Amino acid sequence: MKLHEIKGTVIDMNGFVRKLIHTVDVECRPYIDSFGGWNEWVNLNYEHSYRRNLFRGMTVPTHRPIGRKDVHKNREPKDTYHGVHVVVDDWFNREFGHRYRSNAMFATSNTAVAEEYGTGAYCVFPIGQYKMCFSESYEDLWDRLSRELSAFAHSKVAGQTKQIFNVDKIENEEQKQIIETTLKEGHYQERPAPDAINSKHEVMVACDRYAYIEWKQYVKYMLPMVMDMVEAGELK
Repeated sequence: MKLHEIKGTVIDMNGFVRKLIHTVDVECRPYIDSFGGWNEWVNLNYEHSYRRNLFRGMTVPTHRPIGRKDVHKNREPKDTYHGVHVVVDDWFNREFGHRYRSNAMFATSNTAVAEEYGTGAYCVFPIGQYKMCFSESYEDLWDRLSRELSAFAHSKVAGQTKQIFNVDKIENEEQKQIIETTLKEGHYQERPAPDAINSKHEVMVACDRYAYIEWKQYVKYMLPMVMDMVEAGELK
């Protein structure tokens, strides 16, 4: 038994990780199968320094480095103006039949980026059927949109970006055109998990729930255990 101490609480990490692996093997099977099975998933992660997976910045109790979470539905963004958010969400719904900005989990293959959000980075595994959407061009959509919108706002009324865009509904066709053109130039697509991860860009995951493990525990405990279980024939 391998014990691990977190904030004075000693837990059996091997036991917790084995339960997580069983959860991923059964409930996250579509995700694992998108790589070609556990063996390919392990090889890919070791070949690329453990980084061929999805990571997400979250704030969770430090004594719970492993668990499951529901995807927040009808999400209101913290950084995007509401009027812009509505136009963007409507565009994704028209293009892909899903409101990826308000009903998806946001993730990345870059742990450094994930650590900028919440209190830490966690490796995440979508539970059940899922879809992934990402841009071939933009690492982060809002970074690109904010530059385009600021340039437009300052060309109209200096310093009035918030007044122009922080509204419930954008009705000015010129404003809508800037947003939708930016989205089209992002070359968004729905692709399997390996392609989304290889993009190294922001990934939007349409799913209801996901399993997670703190990323350093993922590297220290989960990957070696999965490798042993694959070699023993316990995982396919």
